[in-house]
Amino acid sequence: MQNFHREKSNSTASLYINSTMSAPVTKEIIQCMGRALHFAIAEHVEDPTPHRLDHVFSEKHKPLDSNCNFNAIPTIGNIEYFLALIFNAEQLSAECGVMAMAYIERLTELTGLKFKLATWRKIVLGALIVASKVWEDQAVWNVDFLSVFPNVNVRDLNRLERQYLTAIQFMVSLKSSVYARYYFELRALSDKDENHFPLDPLDHESQEKLELRSKGIEEEELAKRPKKSQSVC
Repeated sequence: MQNFHREKSNSTASLYINSTMSAPVTKEIIQCMGRALHFAIAEHVEDPTPHRLDHVFSEKHKPLDSNCNFNAIPTIGNIEYFLALIFNAEQLSAECGVMAMAYIERLTELTGLKFKLATWRKIVLGALIVASKVWEDQAVWNVDFLSVFPNVNVRDLNRLERQYLTAIQFMVSLKSSVYARYYFELRALSDKDENHFPLDPLDHESQEKLELRSKGIEEEELAKRPKKSQSVC
């Protein structure tokens, strides 16, 4: 997450976020994520090189909804609106946004996958599913979410989560220092200075929660993997 442009959000997205999000901290993290993701998408979206995971994240055959646009780079406002739909439907905490950015970069680094116009939304959605699984005290993806994206069902969400976990080799553990890096990079994209940014860094208790929960879930997911059969010599 380097050298992101500090572009302004459009008024439509801002109005939607302001009308649906009650917590200033959530509004702010969505705006920072929108700016970071816009830069990342715009940087790589014109690369036509196919990737083995394109079919996993592509919406060309099964779009999330009717708002797909495969012909234009999404604006910051488009991205904010997409994020706000998810955060609002599932009442995700702002910390999930920070963690999602870490998982997105982990995905791209481990697989070489780059954003495309048809894949960016499912890449972001998958990262948020994984982040919420790690951070929240209980699973948050439910039938309320399905009304947001009418073409998606519970099986689709479970499949996306499983494919995302497989792609990142089930490496969901996050050190508090890694979280802090993404937190400060997102905060740097805010129009607010550090004294007025509504999301504080993790305190000691939350740092322990992050490391223990993420490590525990990683171990659980690794244990669920089908074991390769061993040949007898």
